[in-house]
Amino acid sequence: MTIDKALARNGSAALAAVWMLVSAGAAGAATPTVLWQTTDAFTGIYSADGSSILVRTSGGDYQMRRSSDGLLQNNVTPTLKFPDAWAFSPNKQYVAITNRNDGISWIQLWAVSSNTLARTINTGAVRSIKSLDISSAGLIQGFERFAYGGGGTVWVHRVSDGGQVAALGPYAQNSSPRAAFSPDGQYLALTDQQGHVVRVLRSSNWSTAFTVGDGAGPFAWAPNSASYWVSGSFTFPTPWKQLNVPAGTVARSILIDESQNYPTAVTPNGSFFLTQSVTTSKIEIRRTSDLGVQVSYPFSNPVYAGVFNPAGTQFTYAVCPASGPCTFYVAQTPAL
Repeated sequence: MTIDKALARNGSAALAAVWMLVSAGAAGAATPTVLWQTTDAFTGIYSADGSSILVRTSGGDYQMRRSSDGLLQNNVTPTLKFPDAWAFSPNKQYVAITNRNDGISWIQLWAVSSNTLARTINTGAVRSIKSLDISSAGLIQGFERFAYGGGGTVWVHRVSDGGQVAALGPYAQNSSPRAAFSPDGQYLALTDQQGHVVRVLRSSNWSTAFTVGDGAGPFAWAPNSASYWVSGSFTFPTPWKQLNVPAGTVARSILIDESQNYPTAVTPNGSFFLTQSVTTSKIEIRRTSDLGVQVSYPFSNPVYAGVFNPAGTQFTYAVCPASGPCTFYVAQTPAL
């Protein structure tokens, strides 16, 4: 996790302008300043305060590591190794996983400190849950896929006792729905595929704060919850946008050719994207103002861009050679 098309409706002139922006300001090749690395892992999620990061291993276990130096703090080893979705609580207390067995879509909450199953939540979902997120206000959402004429609902439960809080929708119309709470827990952004919008709901009463149409997709919350980014599409074309919350007004807007570079994260101040090159083994930090390259990191093996930490001082990526396991890296964000 795109509103009006006004910026992108100028046909070839707009496209030519974007190509000029992409090629402008290209930076020289650099090498990331690696803080630490761990093998046999591909992705990680930061805690809300940025002090820890939960890394998922290729074998389906979880490691909570200190983000500054990679010190192993806790292991979480659920019985189920390959869930339909997983999440890390902002306060570092739980790892959540979900699966569907015997007609029940359940969510398990594993206590990080003790590596034990804290509780199992049986949801009312009739399809597999494909998106999980835990809010700082103590709620967990499970967004089920839509298939065979059923599903597509967001199921919201309390973390403390598993009690159901709400059943929202149905919103999904395919097998890959996405939803994410704002860092302050006051909003939930989700893909409303039935309404063909990204919908931002208030968690106080689940009313709609605003919607974003024109083929928008969910992208990223700002750490202070004051803005939300949605993706666009170069094909239509519709720009990526940073939206003020709760007004839904546009703060930034940029058309991106996703067939060349695809953003995976944005800095807390909204000024820079972390992007993944589609055509070469390269990740880059690009300006959100004009998509110019600020820093470029080429690699000899396939590389996959990750996320920035909440302070914007670190970023993650994984390198995956043709033979052997992936290596997960945490690097220092350069002066931008």
